[in-house]
Amino acid sequence: IDFEALSAKPDKKSKTAAQAEHTAHPVLYQKLFDWREELASQYEVEPYLILQRKPLMDIIAVLPNSLPALKKIKGIGGIKIKKFGKTIVDIVSQYMADKQITNAGIEFPEELLPSTKSVKPDTKSISYGMFKEGKTIEEIALERSLVASTIEGHLSYYVEQGKLDVFQVVEEKKVNWIMQCILDHPDALFAEIKSALGDDYTYGEIRLVQAHFKVQEEVGEELKVEKERME
Repeated sequence: IDFEALSAKPDKKSKTAAQAEHTAHPVLYQKLFDWREELASQYEVEPYLILQRKPLMDIIAVLPNSLPALKKIKGIGGIKIKKFGKTIVDIVSQYMADKQITNAGIEFPEELLPSTKSVKPDTKSISYGMFKEGKTIEEIALERSLVASTIEGHLSYYVEQGKLDVFQVVEEKKVNWIMQCILDHPDALFAEIKSALGDDYTYGEIRLVQAHFKVQEEVGEELKVEKERME
């Protein structure tokens, strides 16, 4: 697999500044980016292990200025909330105060919001149940009149929840190649990873392995915390 296109990266500072300008809140982007870099240096780990780019961008878009709101950001689990939650919320809150912004996108916990819609069947759980019954992704897609990538997306949710082993869905060789690509290029966009891997890999397979990667990340964080506690 040719990763050469991804390897040639521009100067880090200029790249960060360019990315910041494409966000709704470039000043907040820079504050969060600097915080992440400083903490990564302190822990002697890669910045993406502190906070991946996707949840970082979601924080900038949503402006969660409370812990319940921050918990709704996908990719920020309980461990990260405990270790970094208050700091992130403080950074966002201070930015909003400086800019006189009063409307956060998800201020209230979901359970406190009034329900205005009837409960619909969980389409993800239907696909998951059919897969556990032994049906293939293609069979599920055909039976449910959906495309295979949608079913893969449903199953990736359960991989991320730790309820489904990615190796039951994606062949081991592909998992290893996708994982290597993610590790080699942690800041690469989804489309860049797909382009590097080529046509033999589907977006759904990449999404499934990314979900698996998040699980491994969380496990690594838990082990690190436990090790620090024991020391």
